[in-house]
Amino acid sequence: MLTVARPGLRRLVLAGGALLLGLLGTATSTAMAFGPAHAWAWLSEASRPGVGLGAVLALLACLLPSRVAAALGLFVLCALIGLISLAPSDPYLALNLQAWEHGRFVNLYGLTRWLAWTWPFVALAWLAARLVQRPS
Repeated sequence: MLTVARPGLRRLVLAGGALLLGLLGTATSTAMAFGPAHAWAWLSEASRPGVGLGAVLALLACLLPSRVAAALGLFVLCALIGLISLAPSDPYLALNLQAWEHGRFVNLYGLTRWLAWTWPFVALAWLAARLVQRPS
């Protein structure tokens, strides 16, 4: 979003909106999986510093020129793909799959799994295209 939007207030609004959508999306997903009483259970003492650091880094990235933001995005996505490939499997995933009602979200789960596998690579291609474009 930072490579497309003009510098200034637009970028700040987009970064704030992305943060809000991420928080609400995670809370909605947690509420659907574990019940509405546990919607914000994921926002623990361990995850709050990460959310805060992400918000601060997003605000700082709003100050960068578009091409620098695209290059930084490429670097960060490559680092995240590398870290995810090295990370151990989630021990809570097996517990959740045991308690999961298989008929309930089968199609949605398959779609989100494919989306989760493909979006980083689509984003890499898009950022690389933005980086080699002539400045307007």
